[in-house]
Amino acid sequence: AKSRDNARTPMQWDAGPYAGFTDGTPWMKVNPNYREIHAAAQVGVPGSVFEYYRSLVALRKEYPVLTDGRFYMLLEDDGQIFAYMRENEQCRLLVICNFFEDPAECALTKEWEQETLLLGNYENREKGVLKPYEARMYLSWKGTSDSDGRAVFRASEK
Repeated sequence: AKSRDNARTPMQWDAGPYAGFTDGTPWMKVNPNYREIHAAAQVGVPGSVFEYYRSLVALRKEYPVLTDGRFYMLLEDDGQIFAYMRENEQCRLLVICNFFEDPAECALTKEWEQETLLLGNYENREKGVLKPYEARMYLSWKGTSDSDGRAVFRASEK
């Protein structure tokens, strides 16, 4: 088996020696760009990868459906879109991602447009289309039940 080390570098935490990864000598080379590209440079910068991940961690703590909800894979045959839903007694949550450089048509974005958008990586969104590398997370709160006893979902604030 070949090593994956040639595709990895130590985490670039700051502009210090060895990118703040270790006080010792790392077994892998640090990327030469570590003085410009590192986690500390992204703290507090709106739209940065660091702040995006901070938002994800906060959402995980705020919405238990992310950890205790039943998992449903969606659009399994779609080669461009990764989508899933999680559901618990209070709500359901949809995650949809386009992992490719081309826009992707996605009916789920139309179906969920009236629900609460918790997180997305584009400010200007298109109905029915995911932009290249776009990700969205929607939340729908459960309302009452219909005449057959099935849960009815409605968009609302907490």
